[in-house]
Amino acid sequence: NSSISYTPATLCTGTGTVPVILSGSIGGVFSSGSGITIDPATGTINTNSSTPGNYYILYSVSSTGTCPSFVDSTFITINTIPTATLTGDSLMCSGETLTLTTSGGSSFLWSDGSTGSSINVSPASDQTYSVIVSNGPCVDTSSINITVQANPTITALANPYQITSGDSTQLSVVTNGTSVVWSPSTSLSCSTCINPMASPEETIIYSVTSTLNGCSATDTVLVRVEELCKDLFIPDAFS
Repeated sequence: NSSISYTPATLCTGTGTVPVILSGSIGGVFSSGSGITIDPATGTINTNSSTPGNYYILYSVSSTGTCPSFVDSTFITINTIPTATLTGDSLMCSGETLTLTTSGGSSFLWSDGSTGSSINVSPASDQTYSVIVSNGPCVDTSSINITVQANPTITALANPYQITSGDSTQLSVVTNGTSVVWSPSTSLSCSTCINPMASPEETIIYSVTSTLNGCSATDTVLVRVEELCKDLFIPDAFS
């Protein structure tokens, strides 16, 4: 008698040839159904030209002399090698959270140990994330390089911080950003200037947002407005 087997029993398309493990009588014929490429003399399977599926492999030995004929069989599976795809922005701002998504297989293993089809990442500096996509023992990998851009520095100022109703104050912002926007624009001489004049009628908090390479940061400044004191009229006997 003879026995046949393949290791592993689950093969992957496109991985070349896989020999049979044969013990016992030699000289038999290997065969299987359509879709698999198998050498009838050696039992070697060519995964490059085989299609995914489940297959019975038969090994038939004809009778010779006093040795009777016999047949042995084994079962194998051929899986498709997945194509790992990884989507997500490769550029982010410091402090942001980025979602990376993968597909192409039935199970996933990320470089951070996560096993879902997507992960949320918030790296403090440039980072490379990779994922192994599996379809049984058949795997593919993909990776993405994330560049973390620094947010602009920003400090909002007012000189003076306290004014009398009807007066103005000079707002200013110290930043390495390339553009700024003040809000609210109420009583401002310019909402996109570095140092606008502000003439609010009541106490107000101005916020200013600075942008650098698509990343932004915001600061606020309080301007306190005091009511102008009026002379108090006190009537007398002659008024």
